[in-house]
Amino acid sequence: MRSRSQSIFLPVFRLVTVLLLAAVTGVNDAHAVTVTPSAWASIHDGPIDGGGDGFNSDSGLLASMVAGLPADAAYKDIVIVEYDLSPFAGQTLAEVTFDFEVEALDLVEPQLHAFDLFTYSGNGTADLGDFSSGATYVDTVGYTVGTTGSFSIDVLAEAEAILAGGGAFLGVRVDPIGSRNPASLITGTAVLNVSWSITPIPEPATILVLGLSSAVLLRKRRS
Repeated sequence: MRSRSQSIFLPVFRLVTVLLLAAVTGVNDAHAVTVTPSAWASIHDGPIDGGGDGFNSDSGLLASMVAGLPADAAYKDIVIVEYDLSPFAGQTLAEVTFDFEVEALDLVEPQLHAFDLFTYSGNGTADLGDFSSGATYVDTVGYTVGTTGSFSIDVLAEAEAILAGGGAFLGVRVDPIGSRNPASLITGTAVLNVSWSITPIPEPATILVLGLSSAVLLRKRRS
């Protein structure tokens, strides 16, 4: 016949065992954070030769002006932004998006402003070499003059590739396309939104307690 203490003990013990098993097997813990830029700059190329010649005073300036201009007057302004990925090394990334807004500075020409987006492995600082550094094409986006373009670009695969290759910074290059793409400006803060999950690894003490608890349960059942 089971004693009163045993009747109370067993259900409580089973509950504790279930909780310990959850700790041992691990429960995914979801996290999300907004990452602000480690580096942000607008790089000027003029006359156009495919390389950065200097930094613009406005770090959000974008433009591509070629049509109707002599070769020595044509120019392009691109924007580069870099984000520190090192806190996410070893984690399971679920979502990474590059979120930004662009608005036109030249309201005279009612045309589509279009931009190519590239990613590259950065170093956390703005360098003129970022203008033409090896990069991976991600997407093309556009908006019409007189409106504000709001974009959220998926860069999960690119972030994972940089971390897998031992890199620490995700660089994003916003490159205006077309022969006449008047001045635009990235407004506010271009941010990286990251969500990831962590699977806890049980401590040795947790595993030891589970083993001892199992032994106690076996002994109680035999008695």
